[in-house]
Amino acid sequence: MPWQSYVADVAGELDADTGRRWFDTVFVKVPRQQGKTNLLEAQMLAAARRPDPDGRMVRRVVVYTAQDRAHASVRIIKEFEQVKLQSCDQLRGRYTVRRSNGSEWVEFPDTWSRIAVEASNATAGHGLTVDDAVLDEAFAHRDLTLINAIQPTMITRPDPQLWIVSTPGNGDDGLMLHYEEAAAVALNDPDSRMAVFDWSATEDDDRADPDVWARVMPALGHTITADRVKSLLRTTPAAEFDRAYLARRPTAATVAAVDLAAWSECRNLAGRLAPAGGVTLAIEVDPDRTFGVIAVAFRHADDRVGVIIDRQPGTRWLGPAVLDLVHRHGLTVMDVWADRRSGLGGVIDELAGRGVDVHEVTAGDVASAAGTFYDTVGGLELIHDSQPELDAAVIGSRRRPLGDAWTFSKLESVGDVAPAAGAALAVAAYRQHFPRGARLGGIG
Repeated sequence: MPWQSYVADVAGELDADTGRRWFDTVFVKVPRQQGKTNLLEAQMLAAARRPDPDGRMVRRVVVYTAQDRAHASVRIIKEFEQVKLQSCDQLRGRYTVRRSNGSEWVEFPDTWSRIAVEASNATAGHGLTVDDAVLDEAFAHRDLTLINAIQPTMITRPDPQLWIVSTPGNGDDGLMLHYEEAAAVALNDPDSRMAVFDWSATEDDDRADPDVWARVMPALGHTITADRVKSLLRTTPAAEFDRAYLARRPTAATVAAVDLAAWSECRNLAGRLAPAGGVTLAIEVDPDRTFGVIAVAFRHADDRVGVIIDRQPGTRWLGPAVLDLVHRHGLTVMDVWADRRSGLGGVIDELAGRGVDVHEVTAGDVASAAGTFYDTVGGLELIHDSQPELDAAVIGSRRRPLGDAWTFSKLESVGDVAPAAGAALAVAAYRQHFPRGARLGGIG
């Protein structure tokens, strides 16, 4: 397709003085299913078979990575070699292939040049000297670990080239974010050795506008039809449509686990909230046990559910703090919720030893709590103080399927989602004890 030829032509530009490639880095941001696989396969083959400026054929090492080694192996061994190379008359019989698990490559015996599958981790490329490296599906990498492993293997080569190719991720794609920033700088630097190709929608683009599709989908009219895109628009969640077909990183509003507009409307604008009658507690901790969270739900004066949290380093403070709240508010069995599977077994046992029984939530409780929290926020039946830690957790929250329901994902959420997960458990405990419309003793 024209866009593939364009990228290959520009990326392959030669320095008139040396005859070697001008660009040492090629960054391609493009939606899914636009034909990047064919582009990369052609690029890797050309890189492995290219001569030196004096016309001599020499050994080249090209490595390919994807989101993980298994996917990379399928791409090179099953798709590229078995489907493409075996059907090519010009190449049949001129290469060999190694399929051993963990050691896969296509090799050309006349020069011993090689296109090899490489791991996608901190050991990638160790022991190799690499001419060309292709980092496909770069969205899957949260940081520069893979880059830091691969780039040193290329430093002694006369004209190495690193390709970073992907659609963007959901906001935790640190490698892509780094190169997007580098690309913005490169575009204004006449001496830059970075080639930048960006087919992506802006934040202001309308996802339903065919003119936007035509601008950001270079395969539209070749292998993709506008009618097909229209059908996908009707059936695909907005966040995934943006990422997959517009190469636009989803905004928090499209991927957060709860309605962020409703969360904003639930903000308390008058005075500070303080626990009143009908108090329930929940304890949470982040996956690294770096921070512990106590969430408190209670009845607000206007009959909404008030929520406040306390988030502090570590977990040793949780037991004493919960004991203080239990004694202060006269809490009884089932008023304190926690999930032993979250790593809170020690805290739960400590409280039990001091006479405080904790309701140990089940997977069903966790899923029900997420749904209750979603409905309570969406119905504007919740009020919160807009605490920074809680706001950040809600905005960065992502869902994880749990049976037919969902819960908060501690791994896929942006930042620490424990405050939001704790708030959800506290609200669920409150709603279980004090259903809508229930009257509490001593409170009008």
